[in-house]
Formats: sequence, structure tokens, C-alpha cells
Amino acid sequence: NDASLLRMPAAERWNALLKMQPGSVRPLVARLTPVERQQLVADMTPEQKEVVLALVAPNRVVTEELQNEKLMRAVYSERQLEEVMTNFWSNHFNIYLRKNGEMPWYLANYERDVIRPHAMGKFEDLLVAVAHSPAMLIYLDNQQSIGPHSIAAMRAGMNPRQKKATPGLNENYARELMELHTLGVNGGYTQQDVTEVAKVLTGWGTEGKQQGFGFQRSEEHTSEL
Repeated sequence: NDASLLRMPAAERWNALLKMQPGSVRPLVARLTPVERQQLVADMTPEQKEVVLALVAPNRVVTEELQNEKLMRAVYSERQLEEVMTNFWSNHFNIYLRKNGEMPWYLANYERDVIRPHAMGKFEDLLVAVAHSPAMLIYLDNQQSIGPHSIAAMRAGMNPRQKKATPGLNENYARELMELHTLGVNGGYTQQDVTEVAKVLTGWGTEGKQQGFGFQRSEEHTSEL
């Protein structure tokens, strides 16, 4: 039980935690009081404490590593102009870290594989890379966008169980693309322009978990223009 676990020496406590079934450490920690949580990791090494934290809240570990990496690069990098431009474009193409529980993992390669390689290059190349980024597509819900007259929309319309929740266009990314990423608030575009861009972007989403969550274009969701 919890009390006997807390009375164990640090080495035995550590081994007991490692032998627990996947997903069972988090409920254990949730049952403990703040004082008992301190007892749980008492006398463990920093590395062991980080592993325990990863078993309880892995997204928090990834988040802290992302923040630490950014700070370390800002302080110690010998390519400060690249760091300034990477930070600038990361802010321009901002993504909210706490959009969902999986976003820290998407952000882990967003700056590395999308922003940083294009930070000193052409804006067009950067814009295209961001548009194909699963992090941006998920942040602005583009993977949920279903094109009018698409195969997915027609299937939903033929299913009586889905009539109350018939999927449709999601204009979040299209609007942000025009309003914040390119033309600006007073760029002269219309609501119809936003709708047409949203149609173009239908089908742009991500692969499944087994495929690695990379970019994927679904023909079933794509609008007939």
C-alpha cells in the first residue's frame, strides 16, 4: 500500500515505482498529500526524480525541456543573429503550448524542423513549412476542417446519427494565415476570401499515432473547388 511504499529506503522505493504497471504511478501520486509526495522522492537522485515526474506528467517534462533549451541557446549560442531571428519568427507564427496535452511534443520539433531551418531564408519557404506543420494545423484545428461536397461531408450527411453534428469548414487557420501571418488586419481581403482559402486548406492535417503524427493530406476531407 501507499504507506509501506513511503517507508521504504530510497533504492527500494525507486525499484518499486519502476515495477508498477504503466499508468499507475500518476493515480498513486494523486492520492498522496504534498508532504507524502516529498517523501516519495526523498533521497532520490535528480535523474530519478525526473523519471518519476515523467511517469506522472510527461508533458510537463517536455515543456520544461523546451523552455530550458530556449534559454540555453539564448545565453550560450555563438550564432546570436540566428537565435534572434528564430525567436522572432517563432513569435510571428505563434502556437499556444497548452492547446492540448500533446502540443509540447509537437512543439519539440516545430522550432527545430520548421522555424529554425528557415529563419534566415525566404519568407515564402518559411510560410509553406509552417503551413505543413502538424503543430500549426492542430493548434488552429485545420485537421477538423471538412470541405463542402467532400467525401467526408457527404458520408456525414447520409448518416442520420451525425445530422446534429455535421462537420464543415473550419476557418481558423485560413483567417490567421491572412490576418496575422501575411496580409494583416487591413489587408483588403474579404470574408469570402477567408472561406475560399479555408476550402483550399481542407484535407491538410496529420498522420495517425502509428505513422508518427507527420503532415498528411486527406482526399476525403478536401473540398471540391
